[in-house]
Amino acid sequence: MERGMLGTKRLLQRAGQKAAVDTGVFASGSGRLNPEQSDRFIDYIIDQSVVMKTGIRVRRMNADRADLDKISVGARVLRKATEGLAPSDLVGVTTAKRQLVVTEIILPADVTFTWLEDNIERDNFEDHLMQMFGIQLANDLEELALIGDKSSGDPFIGIEDGWLKIAAAIPGANTFALNGSKDFRNVIFEGMLEKLPPKFKGNRAALRYYVSTNNAEKYQFQLGQRQTVGGDQWVTGQAPLTYGSIPIVGAPFMPDNQVVLTLPDNLVFGIRRDVSLGIFKHERKRVWEYTWTLRVDFEIVEGTALVIAS
Repeated sequence: MERGMLGTKRLLQRAGQKAAVDTGVFASGSGRLNPEQSDRFIDYIIDQSVVMKTGIRVRRMNADRADLDKISVGARVLRKATEGLAPSDLVGVTTAKRQLVVTEIILPADVTFTWLEDNIERDNFEDHLMQMFGIQLANDLEELALIGDKSSGDPFIGIEDGWLKIAAAIPGANTFALNGSKDFRNVIFEGMLEKLPPKFKGNRAALRYYVSTNNAEKYQFQLGQRQTVGGDQWVTGQAPLTYGSIPIVGAPFMPDNQVVLTLPDNLVFGIRRDVSLGIFKHERKRVWEYTWTLRVDFEIVEGTALVIAS
């Protein structure tokens, strides 16, 4: 197991200044990372993801379930005060819960002895291999977070419902019909912002538009058609991509036919801290078996704080 443990140590060193995992972690055969190591590994996943590091709420869980409490009040709460009289129309406070319920997922991979022995990178390949596992795991989690659909029947997409599926099912969620429009500047972004309730527009810079990378490029090209210095900067990528003060996030796994406007903190990624990595040397098959296991879920806290366009 020495080679596998060395590669794991190198991977997790990238998530912190000192080694996050030492060889003793796997000595018992359980392969379970301790809480500090798991946190560093989760940080590594978040750092590799485009969407996750925009401010998505990451809930590090110690159990399979976790409640997401939300409290809301009426849009207008002020009343005229009359001396000696209590207000008769009290402000309503609404409480509700959304719940994370994690699903166990597994990343199994076999690497042959021959491949490791003959690989041109030799010892450095172990480092490279573990980086590839970590990056691919981050990519898969981001894709699942966006387009997961348990009803799909697909062995990957069907693992868990993602934010797009959840948003479509939440009562009160705000929708905007694209109707085939590709005019992001004058139609889509403006129309979606109009659909968002006023109480969520107080700090527009905190909002995000999540679009596909293709649509981010189309919007960038649209802005570049303006005969201004700013137009040149958008074409060359020197200016941040925004609609007014709202940043545009080009998400690699976002479908071209959907756009989301929300506060990043409204999207939740739940992950249990007990991440495991089993590394087993199978002499008869002449392979090293790498097995990551972790448990995850995705949720939206407030459906009315989101607009989905399709």
